[in-house]
Amino acid sequence: MKNIFNIELEFLTKDEKIINITPPLLFRFQYIDQDRGWQKIGESFINTQYILNWKDSTSKYVVGYLGEEYYKTKKEIGILTNKVNQLESRYKHYNELIKLFENDSINSENRNFRIDNDLNLSKKILAELDNLEKEKIKLREKISQLKNERYEKVLAMEMLKNNIELLNADHDFAMNQGDILICPFCGTEHINSIENRVEIVKDIQVGNQLVKVYRNDIKEIERAINEVEQLYKNIKHRYTKLKKQFEETKSGATVTNAYRHEGMNELIKRSKEEINKVHKMLADENRKLSSKKDYLEELKSDKKRNEIYDELKKHYTIVLNKLNIPLSYMKFNNFVQVLNKTGSELPRLVYAYHTALYLYNLKKGDSVFNFLVVDTPNQQGQDENNLANINSVLDLVSSEKGQFIIGTERETNFEERATTVIRLTEFKRCLTEDMYQHHIHLVDQFEKLLEQV
Repeated sequence: MKNIFNIELEFLTKDEKIINITPPLLFRFQYIDQDRGWQKIGESFINTQYILNWKDSTSKYVVGYLGEEYYKTKKEIGILTNKVNQLESRYKHYNELIKLFENDSINSENRNFRIDNDLNLSKKILAELDNLEKEKIKLREKISQLKNERYEKVLAMEMLKNNIELLNADHDFAMNQGDILICPFCGTEHINSIENRVEIVKDIQVGNQLVKVYRNDIKEIERAINEVEQLYKNIKHRYTKLKKQFEETKSGATVTNAYRHEGMNELIKRSKEEINKVHKMLADENRKLSSKKDYLEELKSDKKRNEIYDELKKHYTIVLNKLNIPLSYMKFNNFVQVLNKTGSELPRLVYAYHTALYLYNLKKGDSVFNFLVVDTPNQQGQDENNLANINSVLDLVSSEKGQFIIGTERETNFEERATTVIRLTEFKRCLTEDMYQHHIHLVDQFEKLLEQV
């Protein structure tokens, strides 16, 4: 990504490794997958969860609100936070060691302990205790993150279930009415055709399907929580056992006695000097961390945010009107549409947002985001009117400044205006060994051309 597009956005993984942004993260809004892509915005690609806060990592960059400097600073904050956590762990252990040495009974000086190989064992226990404490901190953070994700999923699912209940009530009411349905609230008359009742059933089915997706997501999150909590419990048990072994067994007494023989007072003095160094380092890193956080906030401009929202809403309004979606459905979180609707509106809302974002970036000029790939909108439970509305959006994306690619099983009446139309008359498969070698050859040729430039 850095070499091809000259984009340098570095992120931290959950293993605290630094990596540059990957294509699934950078182009998550440029593809609507045939299945998952129509149920969630920007989640057609999988295997992105290993990046910390991966959802918020790209939406602000794609719309131009935050640039590379912001993500560079955010990465540095992540590194500094890890340093601070490590220093706090060291500071805590130095305190425990000093307290252990100073509170040890003076009478133990007269005990005759044999200094042997147990000394090395005790030192190893101390090192393991330090590593276990660091691991406990990481696991607590992981548990908190997973529980937050579960809360968001449960909240979204409850909203969907409430919408489904309302749809079921509408359907039951319609089934008990004649050809003309009279609204019990406002008295307005509506045609109560079979087609209209079928549309309600479709909306209910799509809603139930989405509830299943959320339930599966929640089960996966709960499984992960149980695994991490069990791991945390095991590590805590191991930590307690080792600490008790060090303090009470002959091994612990041996190392304490050995330190005393080597010069207990000198050891305590040096430990205090070291803890003062750690305290100073911790203060310095916290100052750096605070400064970076302040700078990060300065990079966020309320004026720029509002300007982007205003421009994005202009394109979004046009697309929503084309798709016959109420403008009241427009609701953003970090520049991304919030999905809290079910039925046939859900895939159309996903389509509307992706298209509006594409048009927004297209107007900004040359951009790596000036393309959008849409896979089979005709398979998303839409009636003929909705399909016609979906096809009418193609009238907005005919500019040659970008590339809008749509795969469909039906003609859209826009084929004559398209730059390229490919009609597949037989089964084709691209992921073959021959095609892979062919593309490897093309990449090699491309790299050679780059070297000549």
